[in-house]
Parts: sequence; structure tokens; C-alpha cells
Amino acid sequence: MVSRHLQNNDVAVEQPVKFYKFIAVTFLIITLILFGVIIFMSSKRAVITVITKSQPIDITSSVKIGNAEKGADVSGSVTSTVMNISETFEPTGTAQEEGVATGKVTLHNESSLAQPLVATTRLMTKDGVLFRMKQAATVPASGTVEVLVYADKPGDSGDIGPQEKFTIPGLSEVRQEEVYGSSEAPMKGGVKNIGILSLDDIKNAENILLEKITKQAEESLQSEHPEQKGIFSVIQHTFESDVEAGKQVSQFTLSGKATVMGVFYSDDAIQSWAAEALSKRAISDVEIVHAGSTQPTVTFEKYNDEDHSVTAKVFYDGLATLNPESPAIQKGMFLGKTKAEIRRYLIGLDHIYEVNIDFSPAWMRKVPFMAEHVTVVVKNVE
Repeated sequence: MVSRHLQNNDVAVEQPVKFYKFIAVTFLIITLILFGVIIFMSSKRAVITVITKSQPIDITSSVKIGNAEKGADVSGSVTSTVMNISETFEPTGTAQEEGVATGKVTLHNESSLAQPLVATTRLMTKDGVLFRMKQAATVPASGTVEVLVYADKPGDSGDIGPQEKFTIPGLSEVRQEEVYGSSEAPMKGGVKNIGILSLDDIKNAENILLEKITKQAEESLQSEHPEQKGIFSVIQHTFESDVEAGKQVSQFTLSGKATVMGVFYSDDAIQSWAAEALSKRAISDVEIVHAGSTQPTVTFEKYNDEDHSVTAKVFYDGLATLNPESPAIQKGMFLGKTKAEIRRYLIGLDHIYEVNIDFSPAWMRKVPFMAEHVTVVVKNVE
């Protein structure tokens, strides 16, 4: 009776021990499984490399330059000048006749004594071509004077280019070194074209004078604003020929005047305006626009009389590319997606050139759901 009681007690003790051992083993297995899962999950990595390619982009926009208080986009000053000009031209004739070349010579006096010269005084080039003064003149001491001259002989020998030095044979050798001449423009008229003056001849002459008068005005106006950039335009001009079209002549004189408008502004101000206008070309926050390395090209468009401003045309170029800070390519967009899904999504964005996706371990099929295990790299190719 006692023996059976002891047996029952042994069985009762053995059963709880087995139960606790089972629980302990089960817990250990679960812990190892969880530990394995944690190691597995923490080892999952994804690197998404987005290769972008910039695309050229540009703007051509109008900007108003003038008084900012009156609504101008860029602050600047507007001014104008009236220039007069007159020049002699030849018609595009088919025949030629011999004439006498004429032009202008500047006489120099490098001595302390004035030098009087009579009309017909000879002036000779280094090649021996002889010219004569039309009127008498006195070359002041340590000064200069401009005189009209004509070739000593008719014909094309007198049609010469600008000369560094004319000697005066009538003076002594010593005096010739002190008093001499020079010219900046060619001598013309040794050979004359004879033809019927046409409207095209007059129009071509007007274009030449417009170009010259604009250049002169630009230099004059720019000298008043040396620290600023300027653009210019002839806003009004009139020309008149001394010979009517249809007449047979060897030459004609075209005279006229033009009003040239100039607007002056800061290079930095116009570039800032152009860069802002260029940045607005970005399609969305997926795209970012970088301004070009050169200055904008600014051309005169029109003068606005009501507010004394100038409307200019601005051309500026740059590069548009993928914005690396865009929400469209942040890590959260790729969590749990397959390579095919990621590639299809990214290729649909602008400026994407190539997409490379690397999983670790290599047999992974989807991006981990933990953002810290995902790396997005953006590279740009030229």
C-alpha cells in the first residue's frame, strides 16, 4: 500500500519536470527562429541607382527695363541721342572714267614752332605717291590740323589706303621729321564708276550710314554709362540724296540724321531675372533647372513712350534634370516593390537615362519594408 503511494508521487513529480522542459525547449526554438528572422530581415538590403541625363532648355522672353517704380521688371536708365551724318557714294555703274583721288590728311607738328603751309603743298607717301593740299594751313606747335588733299596725278594711282606717314618734300630733311602727315581713311576718286543711280544704290547707302551712325551713337551713349551694359536701336531716321534716282552720275552724297535710343542696366540684374524665368520652365518638383554659364542675350525690341521704358527680348539657356530631392524618388516610393515595378515606375519619369537595382541577398524579390535598408543613389551623365 505504501509502495503504490510512493510510485504515484514519483509519477506526479516527473510529469511537471517534463512539462517545464518542453516549455523551455519550445521557447528556445521560438527564440532562435525569431533571432533568425531578425538576422534575415536586417540583412535584406536594396540599392536603387537612378542615372539621369540633363536636357538643354531655354527661354525667349520679353523684359521691361526702366523705372522699377513704374512697373519695370529690371531697373535701368533710358536715354537717346540725335546723330547727323553725310557721305559720298558711287553708283553701281557699268563704265568707268578717270578722276582725281581726294581725301583728308592730318598734319602733325612735333616741334615748338608753328609751321605755315601754302595751298598745293606736296605730301608724299613712302611709295612715292604725291598729293597736294587744297588750301593753305598752319600746323600749330606741338599740335595737329586736318586738311583736304587731292592726288597730283589723275587715275587709280591715287586710290590708296590709310597711310602712317606723309612726308613734306618742300621742308628741310630735319623739319620733315618734325612736321609730317598721316591718314586714317582711304583716298578715293582716281577711278569713278559711271552709272544710273538706282533706288537700290540709295538704299544700300542708307544701310551703310545707319550702321555707322548707330556705332557712333553707341560709343557716345556708352561713355556716359561705363559701368552698365547697354543695348541700342535706331528709333527714327531720315536720309536725303543730292541726286535723284534715275540720273547718270559718277557719285552722289547721302545726308541724314537718326535718333538712337539706348537702355542701360546691370548685368547681374538681368541675369537674375533670366535665371528666375528659366527656373519656371520646370515641369514639376520632379525636375530642376540649372542656369547656363553664359550671360543672357539681350536685344532691343521696342521703346515704350508712356512710361519711358524699353521692352527687350531676352534669350537664356540652361539644363533641366531630375531633382534628387523630389518626393517622387524618395525611399518610401519603393518599399515592397519588385525590380520590374521599380524600373517601370522610374522610366516613366522625365530625364531618367538608366535604372540599376541591386538586392542583397541576391535571391530577394522585393525591396525591404524598412526604409533604413534602402539606398537611393542619383547620378547624372552628360
